[in-house]
Amino acid sequence: AIVYPIATFGENEIDVEITLKEGSEADVVFPVTLPANTWLAGNNYIYTFSAGRNKLTIMEVAVEAWADEEQAEIPL
Repeated sequence: AIVYPIATFGENEIDVEITLKEGSEADVVFPVTLPANTWLAGNNYIYTFSAGRNKLTIMEVAVEAWADEEQAEIPL
């Protein structure tokens, strides 16, 4: 999960790094540039990536209404 405290990219793009790890293998870090977009309050933005040999590609961005779900209390 990636959360940024901004609502608009404007004309800019935003660079993120996604780290993948499998078992005891070394981390693989992929830089990804998200295109300019407006993230509106009350929505959940789900980015689907395709992993290639040397890069991740954004395949789709789904926008869904944010759903607040009751969760069981976690005992401390």
